Order: sequence, then structure tokens, then C-alpha cells
Amino acid sequence: MSLLEVRQVTQRFGELAAVRDVSLSVEPGELHAIIGPNGAGKTTFFNMISGFYRPTAGSIVFDGVDVTAVAANQRVAMGMARTFQIWRAPSRSPKCSPNSPCARTCALPSRLPRGSA
Repeated sequence: MSLLEVRQVTQRFGELAAVRDVSLSVEPGELHAIIGPNGAGKTTFFNMISGFYRPTAGSIVFDGVDVTAVAANQRVAMGMARTFQIWRAPSRSPKCSPNSPCARTCALPSRLPRGSA
């Protein structure tokens, strides 16, 4: 039995299908990556798995229990958790002097023969 089974989930926002018929099976100890360009539905997919959105169609089963209609806070109590990326403003970096290690590192690719990098 899979730890997580996502079965043909779809999420619609009006006429727009942000995610359509996506399935995923994750066994204990497995690691998967969800990749795609901006707007492909990755965040919407995670929002469905974590309980922030209820799928328009399909089902989500966690550890043998159908959690499709279970609220996000209840999923956490069942052992399902989610983290978020935290954005912070970039700090001002110190200026690189011409002889500093960072300046030498940045200049390195320009000194390599064409096609060797």
C-alpha cells in the first residue's frame, strides 16, 4: 500500500483547469520531484495534496485513509505536513575588489577557452 496516492485529481477555477487528471503514488521512503514551468499547476497540485484546495475531481489517499475532504489542519494531525518557501529581501552584498576571491571566481569563466565551460 502506498503512503500517498493521488488519483486523477483535477482542480478547476471556473473554466480554467489548473490541474487535470494527475495521479501520483509515493511509497514510504521514496522521494519525488514535481517540476514544470511557471503556471503549470505545481502549487495548485500541492495545495490539493495538503488540503488547502479540495479537488474538483479525483481523490487523495494518505496512509490508507481518503483525505480528499479532510481539512488541512486535520491532515497535519494525521502526520501530513507542508512547508513553504519564505521570501526575504536580499541583503546588500559587500563590493568585490578586483583581487578578492569573489571577483576572481566571477572572472574565471571568461578566461576559459570557448566550449570548455
